[in-house]
Amino acid sequence: MCNRGYLRIIRTAAVLFLAAFLAVGGSRISAHAAEDGADGTTIDEFDYSGPLDPVTNEIPDEENGTDESRVKLSGTMYYDLKSHDFVYPIQTGAGSEVHSSAADGMVTSQKVTITTKSDSDIVIYQNGELYSDKAKTISRPGEYVVSTRSGGDLSRLFSFIIIGERTNELTVFTVPDGFYMISAKRDENPISYDRFSVRMDAEGAYRIEYSLPAAEKIYTLETMIDRTPPTLEFSGKINSENQVRSELTFTGVEEGGQVAVIRDGTHITVYPDSEGKYKLDDSGVYTIRAYDAAGNMTEYNYRIMMYFNISSILFVLFAAALLIGVGVYVLIRRNSLKIG
Repeated sequence: MCNRGYLRIIRTAAVLFLAAFLAVGGSRISAHAAEDGADGTTIDEFDYSGPLDPVTNEIPDEENGTDESRVKLSGTMYYDLKSHDFVYPIQTGAGSEVHSSAADGMVTSQKVTITTKSDSDIVIYQNGELYSDKAKTISRPGEYVVSTRSGGDLSRLFSFIIIGERTNELTVFTVPDGFYMISAKRDENPISYDRFSVRMDAEGAYRIEYSLPAAEKIYTLETMIDRTPPTLEFSGKINSENQVRSELTFTGVEEGGQVAVIRDGTHITVYPDSEGKYKLDDSGVYTIRAYDAAGNMTEYNYRIMMYFNISSILFVLFAAALLIGVGVYVLIRRNSLKIG
């Protein structure tokens, strides 16, 4: 009887140790245990193989059960094996949650879809400003933060970054918590990486693959790293001090790029002609900033001096004619008053 008691204690302790060991990693557990009564009969037995409870990290309660379609990740983030979404519970609402195709901390070149029961459940910021677009499928490059509002306070749920086909923002790519690097290529050639990150200092076309083992899913990031600033070509009567005594024209704004023109401290709108030329003809101090699709910027500064062109000559002639007409009218009027 004594030996049987010792065996029972050792066997139970071994099972509990195995369960605790596997539960620490949040992994699946498979165990079988039996406890003998004083008379040698079995009074308790279980045989379990499956996921641990995502909240308690223990074997799920048979009465309450658990949702085996969800895997607990870092923090309060889950992965739904059915919808293939990342799920973020909202603390202020019972049963409320946000579904997203992006994990917390993810950098992606794909569009991100966010769904929730009510638009009032969340507040989205893009690059520090309130995201006003009602569409919850986001494709514009930028840094996004998704929060919930409780009273007057905001509570962060998750964040992600969307990059375009070309970018100059990434120097190091780091996978989110729970993800692992699989491969990395630049211009179709393998490059070195560690378990969680890869450097992206050099320019080139990158393709990065990383996995989420808990969901047995692979993700891909593709982008072109471009750090070369754009170049504009200017024409006109320009001296060595960038003073212009004529109309100033420029070309070279790339497709997908933008140009900002500031005259005497005020932003002005300038449109290209059918040949893609931008023309500036008013006198003043100009700052012209050219942006490419990757976010690189080049700034140019010019001063257009007073000069005569067709428009100014016509204006002077019109003003002279007006003055002459006024003078003639005054003389005629004066003479008529003398005669009277």
